[in-house]
Amino acid sequence: MLETFKKNGFFILNDVITSLKIDDIISNLKKKIKINAEEINTSSSNYVYCTGRWGSSSNIMKCIDDSLDNIAQTQLEKVLKKKLKLQKKNIICKNKDIKEAVPLHQDISYSPNNPYHFSLWLALNNVDRNTGALQLIPK
Repeated sequence: MLETFKKNGFFILNDVITSLKIDDIISNLKKKIKINAEEINTSSSNYVYCTGRWGSSSNIMKCIDDSLDNIAQTQLEKVLKKKLKLQKKNIICKNKDIKEAVPLHQDISYSPNNPYHFSLWLALNNVDRNTGALQLIPK
């Protein structure tokens, strides 16, 4: 896998998190989204459609416990054979109403003042080549 990373600039780890853990995370996210939507007197679907992205300091992000970070970090450190440091995390919701693709970009361009070496994308639902929210372009 490390050779794939060196060659292409990315690699894919399947089944990093158990489905039970993902179900728990999704349940917590839905509860928190519902609470936030009710606070501004709107539906959960409207709230997600209008918001769709939450950063590290968001109360939506705070409902995801650190064990998810630890699991992902441990898996990556094994593959990369390096100690890693979490710089930031975001949740980006790609719901059924969003039809347009996000233009080709590199995530590091979003943090010029606090750059990082790579991004980890973790799908919270089953994805395949037809439904995946991420297209990987070899370097």
